[in-house]
Amino acid sequence: METENLLLIVKTYVIRYIAYLNMCIYVCIRKLPLISESTPELKKTSKQMNIEITTNPNEQDSKVISQGIIDFNHSKIPDLEPIEKEVKFFVFARNQTEKIIGGIRAICFWNTLHIELFWLSESSRGKGIGKNLIESAENFAKKNGCEKVFVETTSWQAKPFYENAGYKHIATLNDRPKGHASHYLTKNLS
Repeated sequence: METENLLLIVKTYVIRYIAYLNMCIYVCIRKLPLISESTPELKKTSKQMNIEITTNPNEQDSKVISQGIIDFNHSKIPDLEPIEKEVKFFVFARNQTEKIIGGIRAICFWNTLHIELFWLSESSRGKGIGKNLIESAENFAKKNGCEKVFVETTSWQAKPFYENAGYKHIATLNDRPKGHASHYLTKNLS
């Protein structure tokens, strides 16, 4: 059962990140030189195709694969929420001097709130601020059509916090990062 859940998580991430990252890779990636043809271990050629690895694709090439996965997804699920409907948002906690003492970076898509980052300063922990941040993010997500929440945390981070907030542990990927574990949790918002 845990393997099936992990495969579902991986599949969800692959579909999302192929579409999402490739749509904005030209904005997010540093300007690095293309891998030259003089690097045969990184560029293989056959009679049918060229395999190219680059850290700096041109915008049109990036759009081709992004549109490809969008079209594929739409062919399988015609009423699938389009990427343009994604809602990226942040939730900040500030002290009396307006200094940020914690926050969440998240995105709403496919009826799910994806918590990408959640940080709380050491001095702010254990005071209910984290609970207020997570509840604020969940309420915003509900108003934007989300019915579920998905989060990944690591073995040294906040698994007990999420479980105390009603999240259910669905899978663990051991040795990610090396010597530790990544935990995947979810929660129904309805």
